[in-house]
Amino acid sequence: MPIKIMTPELRRRQASRVLLYGAPNSWKTTSVVATAAYPLHIISMPGEQGWGTIPDNVPGLSSYVWEEPGSDPVSAESIRREVEDTVFGIIAGKHGPVQTLCLDGLHQLYTVYLNVATSGAFGRGDEFEAKVYTRSHSMFQQFLRRVLSSEVPYIICTTWNAKEADTEGGKVGHQWPDLPGQLAKRVVGMFSVVVYARVIQPASPMAKPRGEWLLKPDSEVWGASVKMDPRLIAKLPTAIPQSFKELYKVVGAAEAEIEQESTSENSAGVSKAIA
Repeated sequence: MPIKIMTPELRRRQASRVLLYGAPNSWKTTSVVATAAYPLHIISMPGEQGWGTIPDNVPGLSSYVWEEPGSDPVSAESIRREVEDTVFGIIAGKHGPVQTLCLDGLHQLYTVYLNVATSGAFGRGDEFEAKVYTRSHSMFQQFLRRVLSSEVPYIICTTWNAKEADTEGGKVGHQWPDLPGQLAKRVVGMFSVVVYARVIQPASPMAKPRGEWLLKPDSEVWGASVKMDPRLIAKLPTAIPQSFKELYKVVGAAEAEIEQESTSENSAGVSKAIA
């Protein structure tokens, strides 16, 4: 049944869909490999170079990398089909058990759909009509919806960041996922949890850099958000260490506290009604 009654279980499932964005070298792929739930399947999108940080021969870790052919250029449509066949094959269990599916480099994947929509004009550097973006946006979002609505327990998607003007032609802007036009805000709206990755450089040269994830908007970042019960959001910290275990822990703890408060309120209401 497409329309479902909201339950705590359904709410928790929504919280397991995470968009992780940030600058290159902000430890996005590294944190996925180190802290996501295993068995983990991580797909580096065509054009993505962060796969160099993925280790070999780790039990429970399956990584998929697009290798650009040395000859005979491959069409954008064939790349799209191969990516989708691999993703939905993993979701269907054809590649073994899966607890977490990570699509690493959504910004690179979008260029595949844009090349399909423009019949290769984008990749060749040729001009094309702006209205073609409507088609590429639609294909990209349709694919993403299918992935996010799957039965895989945890879905993680990563992308670079980009500064986007708050108003058209304006000079003031904030950090959003690196996707064209309104797609950045639309994709943020498709995830219940959107976190911004950054690395804090220490003041002392003897200290080590520290990675953190921003859970709430600040003066520079507007894309970070957790779309849940406002009471839950108020209980979340502004930033946490770069760890999915920590992320699921703080979100789960806030949810449990809200459920306990709701139960107490309901019990008090029943008691008052009986009295």
